[in-house]
Amino acid sequence: MAAVDRFLASVFLPTLERFSSTRFWSIYREMDQLRHSSSSERHQRIQTKLLHLLSQAREQVPYWQQLNISESNHHAIPLSNKATYTSTFPDGITSKQSNGDWQYLSSAGTTGRMTVVVNFVKRDYLRAAEHLNLKLATGSPVGVPAIDIPPSACNVVCGFADPGPEPLLSYLWWGIKRGTVFSEDVMSGLRGRFERQVLLKRTVLLPFESAPWTQMVSELDACLAKIKQDNIQVLRALPHFLLWLATRAEQTGITLPRLKKVMPYGGLASTEMVLRIESGLGARFVNVYGTGEVGSIGCGTDDINGIDIYSEMVCVEVVGDDGLPVREGEIGQVVVTDLNNFAMPIIRYAIGDVARVLRYDDAGEFAESIEVYGRQQECIKSPENDYVTPAQLQDAVFKYKNIINFKFEVITPTLAKLTLVVLNGKNFDFEAELIISSLSELMPWFKRIKLKKADFLLPESSGKYLCVKQK
Repeated sequence: MAAVDRFLASVFLPTLERFSSTRFWSIYREMDQLRHSSSSERHQRIQTKLLHLLSQAREQVPYWQQLNISESNHHAIPLSNKATYTSTFPDGITSKQSNGDWQYLSSAGTTGRMTVVVNFVKRDYLRAAEHLNLKLATGSPVGVPAIDIPPSACNVVCGFADPGPEPLLSYLWWGIKRGTVFSEDVMSGLRGRFERQVLLKRTVLLPFESAPWTQMVSELDACLAKIKQDNIQVLRALPHFLLWLATRAEQTGITLPRLKKVMPYGGLASTEMVLRIESGLGARFVNVYGTGEVGSIGCGTDDINGIDIYSEMVCVEVVGDDGLPVREGEIGQVVVTDLNNFAMPIIRYAIGDVARVLRYDDAGEFAESIEVYGRQQECIKSPENDYVTPAQLQDAVFKYKNIINFKFEVITPTLAKLTLVVLNGKNFDFEAELIISSLSELMPWFKRIKLKKADFLLPESSGKYLCVKQK
């Protein structure tokens, strides 16, 4: 860690907490320490926070009052989903005790947009988790030059398109000249720029526009050149963007000696996808997992696919079709409870992902480590009700370096269509035949899989790419 970064971590940020209301740095350190505590200690911490959350929700939030939720049996509370929160938003699902520091956040998921209300404490937890992500990925919670490429332009525009110049000192002078430097909006802008430019050293770029490869390469080349020129050490982007950058890096022979880690910005990256990304970019893939509704959920450091849960942020359950927790090693849908959002409690929320439980806590109640397989809406069920996951399809297709995108569409119970986006059409017929054969072995109930080649595929409204569509 450089001298400036050591000063920030050991002097400036602790001093900032003494003279302001923010506590994100202390929260980050608590979260980091809690990772090294025993499973029973983490479980007890979850139970304490969960009991307080449920008590407040029952007393202050009309929806949970009406439901008469049990504080002693968390697992008896019915599962919630996006409709739960959107149908009664805002009065029915937010706390009666507003303390004036609420902020509205939008989650742009693949199944629609959901507005979430958070207060200042929750925002501190969101900031703390970002620093923990960075610490686990790079060894340092501050000061690592990074580039972010979010999947949706709204993530960029809505986050940073405020009035005034982007550079921190220019923005400060802009506020002084206007006489508004101490206004709430300008102070918020200063805080955001300080976090991005000083603490996180993060540059945010617009997402890549989906187009034929020959048209995309100029954008990819410009991004690779910036990564090299600015000595970027961390790259965070949609997995498909990372795959395309890695593919282009191999095509051009560019090397990125300072790039150390790459991280997903939403979306699924299967094992084969990760191997291609690491090979092309020459950097290690660190799997971070989270959602727009609750923020960071966990991070994978030792296992390419495993996610260790941040027990200070959420408690995670993995449940079967009956709503009951699955056994360790089994697959089910991911259900999260946000332990820190009292403005709009998110309780037993089915986020739409499918995962396998790698490890439960000592009490056998909450998952401590999971392996995420993708969106539930993308999972294909066999006639025997077994899951075929998006990760399995990605592994079957992306092991061929000539493939840069695909979509598998279920048309009828026995008919499907596979659309492939390829770099080079010379080997298309041979590779396509191998891919069809692999998918037929994986899903033998499809009597026919039609094949189509496309120049490119369009993303969903969120900016993410689905690999499975079911009619």
